[in-house]
Amino acid sequence: MVIVAVLAFSVAGVAVLMEHGRTLEEGRLTAARLSQLLEEQTARTFQAVDLTLTGMVEAPAVVPDLKDHDPAFRAALQRRRDTLPFVRALFIVGADGFITHDTDYPTTPRVSLADRPYFRVHQTDPGVGLHIGRPLISRSVDHWFISLSRRMSDPSGRFDGVAVAAVEPRYFEQLYRKLELGEGDSIALFHRDGTLLS
Repeated sequence: MVIVAVLAFSVAGVAVLMEHGRTLEEGRLTAARLSQLLEEQTARTFQAVDLTLTGMVEAPAVVPDLKDHDPAFRAALQRRRDTLPFVRALFIVGADGFITHDTDYPTTPRVSLADRPYFRVHQTDPGVGLHIGRPLISRSVDHWFISLSRRMSDPSGRFDGVAVAAVEPRYFEQLYRKLELGEGDSIALFHRDGTLLS
């Protein structure tokens, strides 16, 4: 009897361990799939912003006499911004560090942005391409934003400013909240240098 009871408990214990192992593996696979899905969604989000930035960079070549804060250009930027729910503002910073075009105009404060990391990166390195910055506090509206930016160059290749999109970290927070994760689960978006973005 004792031997039968021990065997029964052993079999039950092995079955519980196997089921526990299967549950852990299913959880790991689900987390990996979710992570891949969120990575692809984030990449597409940034690609959509980058397409807009590329258009902004090319605007002076298309309209060579584009005046600062041109109403038609601003309206085009505002229409584009409105198709990107994760972008709060689009703006161009001139080579002198002051905003020349902005979807927030005319409430844009006249302050130099030449000290901003995204400005300095493009000013000093023409080969950067798309730059995704660390979170910053906006000097226009006092909210956190993530800068996505591209360098602007004049026809001779000299630095001519920066096209910037202010991406809302709250967009990602709201997206992640909709996933209704279980207790103890968490999702976060990090910069490749380890800085928490959202």
